[in-house]
Amino acid sequence: MSDLPGLYAALAAIPVTVDGQAFPVFTPGELPSSLHTAHLPCRLLLAGDARESNTVEALTFGGARRNVWQILDLFLWSPENQSYGLADSLTALDYMNAYADAIHAGTPLDTATTRATVTGVELKAGVFPYPTGSGMRYAGVCCHVTVVEIA
Repeated sequence: MSDLPGLYAALAAIPVTVDGQAFPVFTPGELPSSLHTAHLPCRLLLAGDARESNTVEALTFGGARRNVWQILDLFLWSPENQSYGLADSLTALDYMNAYADAIHAGTPLDTATTRATVTGVELKAGVFPYPTGSGMRYAGVCCHVTVVEIA
C-alpha cells in the first residue's frame, strides 16, 4: 500500500539551508489558506498539477506496486510587490544550489512501509501564485520532484 503522506513527511524532513538558515515546511495537511509575512520564507509541498501524471502499476499480481508521484516543493520568500530585482535573482540561485545539494536523483525517501527514491528534480525560479486564483504572487523557486515508490 502506498504511503504518500509519509513521502511528503520524508521530503519535508530534508533541510534545505541557505547561509545556515533552514526554512519552515508546510505539508499538504498543514498548508495555510493564505500566506502572511510571518510565514515567509517557507516551503510548500503540493501535489503535482493536473498536467502532470502520477502513475500506479502492478509489479506482480497480488504483490508490490510501483507508484510514480509528482510533488511540487514551492519555496516562496517575498510578495511580488516587494521587488524582484538582482537580490531576488541571487536568492533564487542560492536556493536552487542548496536544493540541488540536498535533494537530487537518488535521494532516498523511504518510509516505515515503503521504499521510495527521488528520480528527478527540475528547478524553476520565478513568480508564483499562492493560493491558485487568489491574485497573490510571490517570488520563489518551484522544485518539481519525481518520486518512485515501491509499495
